[in-house]
Amino acid sequence: GWGEPELVPPPINGPDHHDSSPSLTADGTMYFFSSREGGFGRADVYRSLQINGVYTRPENLGPTINTEHSEYDLVVAPDESFLVFSSTRPGGYGEVDLYVSFRDSGDRWSTPKNLGPEVNATGAVFPSLSDDGKLLFYQSRPDDDGTVYWVSTDVIQDLR
Repeated sequence: GWGEPELVPPPINGPDHHDSSPSLTADGTMYFFSSREGGFGRADVYRSLQINGVYTRPENLGPTINTEHSEYDLVVAPDESFLVFSSTRPGGYGEVDLYVSFRDSGDRWSTPKNLGPEVNATGAVFPSLSDDGKLLFYQSRPDDDGTVYWVSTDVIQDLR
């Protein structure tokens, strides 16, 4: 059975901001979006390392990922090789689209790439990965019908 839920303590959660959509890497690093002060837009992507079972002060992923618009609803690959997130940045196919960014060996994130019109035709949110990493699941924009879709993660690798 399930145990009792436990609040992730500060610095992740706090009374003056909204943290949501956690995604964990194989080593326990937590990626999430937050409305905390000091970001680039209304919602930004952050990460927090887990050291000895304690999460460190969250780090904003910076202006390569985050814009003056909203970046949220995310999933990170277990090996941190890529990050898929929703964004309201202009130039997409819907009001909110899924983008992917790739992390290099120097811990730098690439300029995000739109996952394209097949995925983002009406907008897409809530990305998640199958346990084997071969499928990307997502939901159509909530003000549409909210249908859940899946595609091969080849769509991600093709953008690398």
